[in-house]
Amino acid sequence: MTLAAHEKDPVTAATALLAAGLVGPPSTAEDITPYLNAAHQLMRWAAATALVRLAGLDEMPVGPDLLGRAVTELTAAAHSTFDHVTDYFEGDLHGHIERTLHTLRPTSEPGATREALDACVPRIARDRSGSRTRKAIKQLFPATQPHPAPRYADLTVAQQQLLVDLAGHQHAWVVRSSADRLRELDLPCSQEALQSFVGVHRTA
Repeated sequence: MTLAAHEKDPVTAATALLAAGLVGPPSTAEDITPYLNAAHQLMRWAAATALVRLAGLDEMPVGPDLLGRAVTELTAAAHSTFDHVTDYFEGDLHGHIERTLHTLRPTSEPGATREALDACVPRIARDRSGSRTRKAIKQLFPATQPHPAPRYADLTVAQQQLLVDLAGHQHAWVVRSSADRLRELDLPCSQEALQSFVGVHRTA
């Protein structure tokens, strides 16, 4: 926690907060809580993640109100695009949010948890293994699209977000491995075609 308190780099500070939540004692929750109000979103995400982990300890150092604040912050993060990431979960913070929320007891903030999990589904741009990408395509495009394929503007918000993330995916091989399924859905099946379809350009 000393590193998080004095470190100016948000990535390093967020990494320290996550580590404190993973290996720290229950009393660590008291020191982590103020970071839910940090100016940098990555640090708020890290604090919320750490608190949800601590909430699962037998000593119950995180009460319902504090847990609710942590879930609210993770829900906000689930709707966001991160400019900075930590090395945890190989930088796939939305995948990390999913994993974190699945550790909650079923009775803990069910509505907010569902919203956050749903928001994470199309956010697959940093999915290194490809598993979340394949799952998202299957969930959001469960059947063949009408022919001709619908315009981008006619898709749901979640479908649009998925295609934007595919167009800018950090791991091009994941998109290539999904090309056959995208082709079956009558959707653009290369990053270049996806970029044109959604009207964005991938940055180096």
